[in-house]
Order: sequence, then structure tokens, then C-alpha cells
Amino acid sequence: LGATLRRVAIDPFEDIDTAVLAAPRLNDPTQYTAVFSHKIPTGRLQLALARLTWPNGRWLDEDSVRVRAGGAMRVVFRRGEHLVLATPERVWKMMRTSSRPVRLPPSRGRVFSLGLREPAMALARLGLDLPPSLLRMRFDAYPLADGQVELRLRFEARDEAEAQAQHMAIAREIELARQQLRQAGKLASLLRPLGVALDGKLDPPRFRFDREGKSIVGVATLDFEHAQTLLRQLAPVVCEAKA
Repeated sequence: LGATLRRVAIDPFEDIDTAVLAAPRLNDPTQYTAVFSHKIPTGRLQLALARLTWPNGRWLDEDSVRVRAGGAMRVVFRRGEHLVLATPERVWKMMRTSSRPVRLPPSRGRVFSLGLREPAMALARLGLDLPPSLLRMRFDAYPLADGQVELRLRFEARDEAEAQAQHMAIAREIELARQQLRQAGKLASLLRPLGVALDGKLDPPRFRFDREGKSIVGVATLDFEHAQTLLRQLAPVVCEAKA
């Protein structure tokens, strides 16, 4: 979707205030719904929608365009004065007949946030062996005043007793994954001179874990460029499209 924004001359940093991505499953990007809170003047936004119709898109109504974006057919449409959505067509059909307002959650200082229900199954894609009883996971990134980024990894258990029992096991599993990813980065460096291309150096940070009530919370700090690189490298692994 980022490439699509650039194609229609929308700057994701200057023109977009907040972006939220929602999907029933991370590993099926065709079902993603993206919601953008923006500050684009009406005329310029209408021009951007018109640009989306080239070469294979088409208008569905005066505010909605059917287009291929992010590897799937979607409908991009306006909702109110400051919202634009990109959804599967079936979601657009439901929303166009609904009068319920669309509200974005407050960022509370976060520059990135990923939330998962029943995270053990989704994170198994990264080789993580987490307790299947975990209810939720949240991964947040907060900018710090000195140019660094604080990462917070929160796992929610069913109760405090379960969190106490799982605390150390989760911390060990995340640390083991960190070490394995570092080894993969070293392997990439060794194979690159031989013409074997792996995607850059993986250097994930070390998380310090504590228990907060029924949650197990890990905190790590790293510089902004390191955080950008890490998120870019991990995104296609977590969100790989179906073949």
C-alpha cells in the first residue's frame, strides 16, 4: 500500500496522520483493511483517487475506486472529511450501507503498534514456541527524546498465576529467537561474497522481561535506523502472502 500511496503523490509522512491495519489473519494480506487519517485537501484527494484508476482501476461511485493494491483487489474510498479506507470489496459493500462512524484508536505516543489475538499460532511462523494459552500480544514502538526507539512486547495471560508460571519460559524463548536471528545475520554476511544473497544483517535487540499483573512485558531500546531496518526485515516473514 505504501507504493500505491507514492504512485498517486501522497506522502505517507506529510499527508497521513495515523494509519491502522486490520485483518483476520496476518498471513493473508488479501484480507487487510487499511484506514488512514489524513490532512489532504478535497481536490487533491479526488485527484489521487482518479490516478488510481490508471491503468486497470475503475470508479464504483464518486468517492470509491476499485483498484489492485498491496497484491490484491481492493476498494479505496473516502469516509467523512479526514478518513480514507482501502478494503476488500465485500467490506466496502458492508460499510457503504452502514451509518456507524469509523474511529481510530489513539496512538498514545506510539509510532508503530501490532496486536495479535492468540499469538502463539501467528508467531510460530517465526519459529517461536509460545504457550498456546496466551490471549493477546502487543508490540509497540515509542520514540524517545534522544533519537532512540523503545520497543515494548506485551503478552497477556489468562490470570496472574499463569503469567507468573510462564514469565521465564517466554523470556527464554524470545532470547533464543534473538540469538538464532543473529546467527542468521552472520550467515548472510558469510555467504554474500559467494553470491548467495540473504536479506541484510539481522540484529534484533535483547528484551528485558518483567511481569505486570497478568501480563509479561519485555522492553528493549535501540536507535531509530536499527528499528526501521528490523521492522522492514521482519514484516514479510510475519505477513507473508499465501501462495
